[in-house]
Amino acid sequence: MFTGAMFQIRRKKFEIFYYTHHLAIVWSILVFLHGIGCFVRTEERVCKGYFTWKYALAGFILFLIERGLREVRARRLTYISKIIEHPSKVIELQFQKPSFSYKPGQYVFICIPEISKYQWHPFTLSSCPEDDHHSVHIRVCGDWTSALANRLGCFKKKDQVKTYNGWYLPKIYVDGPYGTPTEDVFQYDSALIVGAGIGVTPFASVLKHIWYRKTRNIKENTKLQTLHFVWICRDKNAFEWFHSLLEAMEKDCPSEFLHFH
Repeated sequence: MFTGAMFQIRRKKFEIFYYTHHLAIVWSILVFLHGIGCFVRTEERVCKGYFTWKYALAGFILFLIERGLREVRARRLTYISKIIEHPSKVIELQFQKPSFSYKPGQYVFICIPEISKYQWHPFTLSSCPEDDHHSVHIRVCGDWTSALANRLGCFKKKDQVKTYNGWYLPKIYVDGPYGTPTEDVFQYDSALIVGAGIGVTPFASVLKHIWYRKTRNIKENTKLQTLHFVWICRDKNAFEWFHSLLEAMEKDCPSEFLHFH
């Protein structure tokens, strides 16, 4: 588990990291069983009581309940509604899930059974609660994301796109949302948010939320008076991912409130 968690392995071989960490379940079971057969003895070879398992078992049961609830929640009706190709090999995946509600800056785990039944990958939501859809921006940079792009027929010439029987979008499971520190941006008078490359997605959600509030004159209980937004990209074409959003923000939000860098 320790070796599989090393940065180089997580980056290049995510599957090794993912599957080896499921050994924690085996480890937990062994913790409960290792006291059987008088494993712990006194110097006189008298069996010594082993009661730690009672406390560990309670936490393990709570873990199993939480995992079960996540499985139920993730498998509620969800479907992909739209796919958009962006520059620098980024896919915008829009989906619908009627039972889904979230806050700006939160993230979800996504599973595409057609690619892998057991892999759940985390992605920050780039949409905001006011949108009529939910979306994530996915950069193609690994085995799973490459397989997703290939399945969706993205970044190929028309004559290279594979066809399926009555071409359909794959089934999708979405688990979440889960909170992040980004949610706290509204609790301060002045905030500085910095995004690098595709890491800008949580701030795109925040900016969209602010834009909707400003343009619809919706009053909300927030301390935020000044927002500095910094976005760093190696490829200038990447700025097109949220070009229309930034353009609308610059037009509709007061210059004393929002500052782009």
